[in-house]
Amino acid sequence: MPFRAEFANSMKSGIKTVTSRTFKKTVGDTFTAFDMEFMITAVERRTLGFVRDFQWKEEGCSSPADFVRIWNEIHPIKGFDEKQMINLHRFRFLELSAH
Repeated sequence: MPFRAEFANSMKSGIKTVTSRTFKKTVGDTFTAFDMEFMITAVERRTLGFVRDFQWKEEGCSSPADFVRIWNEIHPIKGFDEKQMINLHRFRFLELSAH
């Protein structure tokens, strides 16, 4: 699962604990990011508006507007639609990767 470089420190420090994706992973799945191993602990269907309003801090963003800006940069064609349903993945740090 790819992540922007700007999230490395917030993931390492436990500030960023969720990620919004158009695809769905399964609880218990693991992924590596920035040489760290993480596990998906929960997956919820939410709107982008919900994430903007209530989960922006857990997304590692500095404000709701920052979340929208980043979403628009990652998804330049469709952009931010507050009614779009996404999969909100909660995750936790497991360990430094041996890779």
